[in-house]
Amino acid sequence: MPYFHVDNPLVLLCYVGLGLILGGACVAYIKSVYATEDFFDKRAKGGHYARHATGMLLVGVIMYLLAIFRGHYFVEGIGYSTVQDVLTDTLSQPFFLALLFLLKLLATSLTLGSGGSGGIFSPALYLGATLGGVYGIILHLLLPGLAIQAPAFAVAGMAGLVGGAAVLR
Repeated sequence: MPYFHVDNPLVLLCYVGLGLILGGACVAYIKSVYATEDFFDKRAKGGHYARHATGMLLVGVIMYLLAIFRGHYFVEGIGYSTVQDVLTDTLSQPFFLALLFLLKLLATSLTLGSGGSGGIFSPALYLGATLGGVYGIILHLLLPGLAIQAPAFAVAGMAGLVGGAAVLR
């Protein structure tokens, strides 16, 4: 099923708003990773192993709470299953998607900032999908006559956040 077809040219203007939001999200993404790294450099005692164990303990707490309250970890690993759920409209609760965006941003920052291995590509896909999905769902609720499909905004969010994070890095 194609996500994107323009019945009304105003839909294209909605993507401008997404682009502005993604620009801010890209800056927040990169700055949060560096800020967390600076925090661990200045405040963590006990060397690299203790620093990383502290970061991973905090990520574990996030995952545990999600598993208790929602039955799934959501922010562990790459997160492709969550991205797929956003793209198939299985996850379509805007407040929960916004929470997942914030928690994945925190988990990624804690992992990389505490000295863990990983990259910025897959988390950027996740962050872009959740943020674009939230934006698309809200637009769909506010402008039902435009036939906006949230998964199309999720795809654009993925592309925008990956591109912006790679350029800013």
